[in-house]
Formats: sequence, C-alpha cells, structure tokens
Amino acid sequence: AYCLYTSGSTGNPKGVLIEHGTLCNFVNSNPKNIEIENYTKNGKISLAFAAITFDVSVMEEYIPLTNGMTICMANEEEIHNPPALAELLLTNHVDIMKCTPSFMMSIVDIPQMKDALSQIKAFDIGAEAFPPVLYDKMRAVNPTADIINSYGPTECTVSCTSKLLTESGNVNIGGPLTNMKLYVVNETNHSLPVGISGELIICGAGVGRGYMNLPDKTSEAFFTYKGLPAYHSGDLVKWNDEGEIVFLGRIDNQVKLRGLRI
Repeated sequence: AYCLYTSGSTGNPKGVLIEHGTLCNFVNSNPKNIEIENYTKNGKISLAFAAITFDVSVMEEYIPLTNGMTICMANEEEIHNPPALAELLLTNHVDIMKCTPSFMMSIVDIPQMKDALSQIKAFDIGAEAFPPVLYDKMRAVNPTADIINSYGPTECTVSCTSKLLTESGNVNIGGPLTNMKLYVVNETNHSLPVGISGELIICGAGVGRGYMNLPDKTSEAFFTYKGLPAYHSGDLVKWNDEGEIVFLGRIDNQVKLRGLRI
C-alpha cells in the first residue's frame, strides 16, 4: 500500500513496507479499534497537518476518507502560526485533531487557541510519551473532549495500542487495537508477568511486511511469535494490574524528538 522511511536513528533510513491488508485493518471502525472510533463517533471534520513522510499523515488522510468524513488540510503558514491555525479550525468547524504531545504542549496555553481547541470533540495524541501535566492543561481548555493516547511504530501501521484518558494520574498506552496482540518479554522472548518490565513485542494484523531491500534488517526486527507476525519494538514496558501497557522508555539509547526516533 505504501512505503515510509524511518528517521534513520540507527544508520541509514529504512523503507517500511505496509500492505493493503494491514492498512485496512487499521482504518476499520469497530468497537475494538477505539482510536478509529474516536474519530468516527465523535466528529465529522478532521485536521490534517502532518508531513506526508510521517506516518501520522496516513491516519489523518485514510481514516476520514474511508469513514465518510471531511479532511481540513493546513498549509505551512497555519502549521507554524497558532493564530492562523486557530482561524483555520474555527472557520472550517474542525472537531477532530491528531498531534504529538510536544506540539499540543506548545499551543495549549496560547490564548488565541482557546476557542479553537474548545470546539474539538476528540483529540488523538501520540508519537511521543504523553506527559501527565498535558492532560490537565488540555482539560482546562476543553473539559468534555475525548482524549486518546496512542502508540505504535511505523513498522506496525501507525498505531497498535490506544487508551482513552480520564485522569492525569493514570496515563499509559492502553491495550491492543483490532486483531493485534501484545507481549512483554525478556531477552530470550519469554513472556513476563504483570509488573515486570521487558521489551514490547507487537503481533498480529498490523505488522508490516518488513524493510525494502534489507533482508538482514528485516530478519532482525520482524519474526513470528506464537504463530503470529511479530515485530521487536525495542520499547521497554510493563503490564499493570488493569491489563494495560505502561511505557517506560527504550531498551537502547533512542529518544523521541517531535515524533521522530533519534
């Protein structure tokens, strides 16, 4: 369906191959796909302003277009100028918005953004760790909107987990979306119990085909686990008592900057 290149955090950028079936699984609106239903059940007009080379753009275009919604596309000026962005949102009655936590943190306290953000019915926040203080800031501007915290690497079709946030004291990345399974494992790929940290293994229908023309890199990251297509996320996580995934960081020295792995 498409090929997107990673940010090249470990060597040269790698082209991630995503098939039509995994994309169809991702955009399908059903009760297990709570991130997608956050779009389709709450609003009608979705903001799109991610770079086309960033997999968030797949979400911003394909979810609305496959579910009978309208896309409102921001230009370069509106992306970088909060008053212009606010005018775009208000003029076009935008009520769905996806962005990174760092972008939301940069605009949520700007007075000119208040009216525009207050009309949003559903926020989808992802691509970086969600700071708990951001939840309270967003609630001060918009007390009623649904706020989803989403997680997923480009290799697994944009998102593979989501959580509907209800308080700043319980921010995590939730559980798997439709036809996905998650495992927390040790160095030998054995499943770990609740509360013990390990690597997150992502399995199921959202796992991509691999890296373009890089068989060695593909075999390192993509494999089969418990009979399912699987991907080594490299993320350090643990299960909590509610059966949700708590993100703890990386098992290597990568960090996220504006949604990109560095």
